[in-house]
Amino acid sequence: MIPPLALTLGEAAGIGPDITLSAWQQRAASALPPFYVLADADLLARRARLLGFTGKWAIHPDQIASCNEAFAPSTEELERAERLLAALREAEARGEGAAAFNGTMIDEASRKMAEALVARGAR
Repeated sequence: MIPPLALTLGEAAGIGPDITLSAWQQRAASALPPFYVLADADLLARRARLLGFTGKWAIHPDQIASCNEAFAPSTEELERAERLLAALREAEARGEGAAAFNGTMIDEASRKMAEALVARGAR
């Protein structure tokens, strides 16, 4: 099932994190509205991702590549997610519900985030 999409109205400054948190609580994807400054296509997507959004509207074809690049998981992020999932599988095989991974505790919530990242990378 494709999750619903939560959108902000207006500029993200000050309201972006609240909208993002609300979207996460509702298990919705979240995206910022159009960015009308065409001269800086890279800024629009970087800003949205830094605020925690999972997508960005584009109003011009020149913005599409920047959005795709900003929201696609990097090779490093994908490799880390795969290692995290492997560590959880090993923990489960030992009958444990959580594990240590790179000095942090990981559990079912970590699994869900890693699986979502891997799924985004598969698109």
